[in-house]
Amino acid sequence: MYNEERNTAVMDAPVADFELVRRAQGGDSEAFGVLVERYQGGLYLFIRQHINSPDDARDVLAEAFFHAWRKITTFRGEAAFKTWLWRIVVNLCRTHQRRGYLWRKFFFRPPVAGDGASFESGWPDRGRGGDPQHYCELQRLKADVRAARSTLSRRESEVFSLKFDNSMKIDEIGGVLGLSENTVKVLLFRAARKLARALKRYENELPEDT
Repeated sequence: MYNEERNTAVMDAPVADFELVRRAQGGDSEAFGVLVERYQGGLYLFIRQHINSPDDARDVLAEAFFHAWRKITTFRGEAAFKTWLWRIVVNLCRTHQRRGYLWRKFFFRPPVAGDGASFESGWPDRGRGGDPQHYCELQRLKADVRAARSTLSRRESEVFSLKFDNSMKIDEIGGVLGLSENTVKVLLFRAARKLARALKRYENELPEDT
């Protein structure tokens, strides 16, 4: 018996990347548009960790998708499409750095209108009916975390951002950056150790979320 509700659910199910890529390789711009919608948020977030200017970050993101669309027929599926796309973005960020643009690393990104929630949305806002002293302590902590993040090397920052800002697995990070899983783990350890040392004084000072 025909089940309209079930059929609608099947039709609304997300299409796998490989199918969208196959369609895009055949010239289907709408299929590629779905891929853009699927990955633009995470990619922009990564770019903003490394490029201070929102306008420059958007330009890099647009360039990445333009490059991906232009080269989509060369994608052979030897790695996941996600990995292939992230490699493009990482390389463009590095090119941006070599060209002499401002390169800074953020643990939090400033909220951008229409861009969804930022990392800061996960922190308690002590300025909204809370203790002003705690709010000031929180702002100091955020500033110090940004400063600590800026001490990481380029590789450490990339690995740390992909892992903790974008929730990638170790093997995915290795695929994006062309590194072995062991190297990724070492870089993560070094980054975490640097941040822990830089923020050691907060071990007993972190404001409680009450």
